[in-house]
Amino acid sequence: MHDIKPKDEIPLGLGHDGATEAWYAFADLLFWARTFVERLKRPPLDRKKFPEQGLIPALRPKRLKKKCERLLNELRAGPVGQARPLANFMLHSALVRHPFSGVEFTKSGDLVLPIPDLPSRVVSHWYLLTWNDERDGFAFAEELWKTIERFVDGLLNAFEKAVPKRLRKLA
Repeated sequence: MHDIKPKDEIPLGLGHDGATEAWYAFADLLFWARTFVERLKRPPLDRKKFPEQGLIPALRPKRLKKKCERLLNELRAGPVGQARPLANFMLHSALVRHPFSGVEFTKSGDLVLPIPDLPSRVVSHWYLLTWNDERDGFAFAEELWKTIERFVDGLLNAFEKAVPKRLRKLA
């Protein structure tokens, strides 16, 4: 009736408007994370004519720039960098699963938004995605968001420390 398939007596593919919204919200988060990183630092289209673009290349105090670059490298090494191949796939092809594919429940009753394994290369079609690690989109989204929060906190701290001592007293 609703394409509900049991796996170990647990229903899969539970369709609901909230599940469809969750799929689109997950995609939006990945797109936003990708865009966020690109606004921080990205190569220009023509490297001969233009310098690197973004917030970090525009910074002038060397210590602040180095600190921000280190923070960005840490951000890219975590879930935000891992999200990029999926974000690219979804921006240029389709969602990783059909938005009406629903959600799943675990044996403990937790709600799961099944997402594919981390791609090791560029993925151009759904058939190239693997689903062996039983990853949860809700858990991945939470981890991604916390990583971005830590990055922003680190960025704000770096900017606060870069304010000259003579100006700190004014604030």
